[in-house]
Amino acid sequence: MKTNLILLVLALLLAVPTTLTLKSERARFTEIEDLPLLFEGFDPRTVAGVSIAKGWREPGDAQQQQQQEDQQQKQVAELQMQVGAGGKWVLMNTDLAGAPVRRQKVFDEVLEHLARIRRDEKAVHRAKATPEELKQYGLTKDEGVLVVAFDRQGRVLAELVIGKEVGGAAQWESTTVRGRYVRARSNDAVIVYETDFFAPSVEATDWLDTRIYQADLSKTVGFELFNVTTDKPVSFVKERPELAEWQADQAPPDTGAPRQGELQTLVQKLSLVDAARFLAPLQPEVLKAKGLDPAKIGLDPPECAVTYRLEGGETIVLHVGRKLEDRPEAYARSNQCNFLFTVPDWLKADLEVRVKNLYDPPAEALRDGEDKKDEKDKEDKEDDGEAGNGREPGKSGK
Repeated sequence: MKTNLILLVLALLLAVPTTLTLKSERARFTEIEDLPLLFEGFDPRTVAGVSIAKGWREPGDAQQQQQQEDQQQKQVAELQMQVGAGGKWVLMNTDLAGAPVRRQKVFDEVLEHLARIRRDEKAVHRAKATPEELKQYGLTKDEGVLVVAFDRQGRVLAELVIGKEVGGAAQWESTTVRGRYVRARSNDAVIVYETDFFAPSVEATDWLDTRIYQADLSKTVGFELFNVTTDKPVSFVKERPELAEWQADQAPPDTGAPRQGELQTLVQKLSLVDAARFLAPLQPEVLKAKGLDPAKIGLDPPECAVTYRLEGGETIVLHVGRKLEDRPEAYARSNQCNFLFTVPDWLKADLEVRVKNLYDPPAEALRDGEDKKDEKDKEDKEDDGEAGNGREPGKSGK
């Protein structure tokens, strides 16, 4: 008992210098969470829209009207994206307005950066840069890229100007730093943001989500195909999606059971489709204005069609029309996308498989084939026997 008491006293005595040492170390080193953020309180989850611009207009610019007129003559230098129906990100201010955007790309290449940029003493390169220095670092409206994030009510959450790459020009404590020069739009303080890549593009095609659909084969219970090799669609079914074998539902005449290998390969190939390009929203007036009448491009009726039926009644439909004359692509549409798009022409070639090749011959044909084979084998044996007796095949010994 006395020994335990002595050990406890010694432990308390040792704890005092240890605690003092830890406090001293904490005073010397700043925790990463304690460093001030450029946009305090910014939360990527509250963002409902993003604008990325080059050559933007500053408030009160005397040349605003002229710049606005000039902007109409130039290639679009501002890209707007926002959360649409169902929480999906879409383009807003281009010919492809409404086209799907890769949500994860918006978070990875824009929002996560806005949430990480810090303004501690080490990061500030120029506390108050002159106009000439801002130009040198690529942080003016003529040189930089402006990123604006706003919420569902349109309130601005962050405005960041992205400039040139640091390229090893900045050094602190003999350490070379690589990253980008940045600044808050409302501030002339130049900050070095240490990062490997941070250059949001104003090109709409760089943000598009080209995935049209990916059928979940673990839930698929029906498959239908139509192309130029058949008069009517053919279909196959499963009682349960986990079953391996398909059963014929609607089949061409004079066909037997489905050839499981060929059919399963085709089902797998067509279960994932990406667009080569988005062309226009599926609105009759828009398609007509662009000369994309579905009847003239092989989509009304479709030259090829495939349908996946999932448990619960959901269907995934793809229509493919004629090939383009100047590109290795074919026109396409799907109930999973509100845009007319194109697919690689090899996908249409997969769709144009000869339908009867997905089936075995009918049982009658197999029996006829076996009978004919037996007759031929019998004739061959008779001929071999006559040849062995020294007679010419087919002649008697008389």
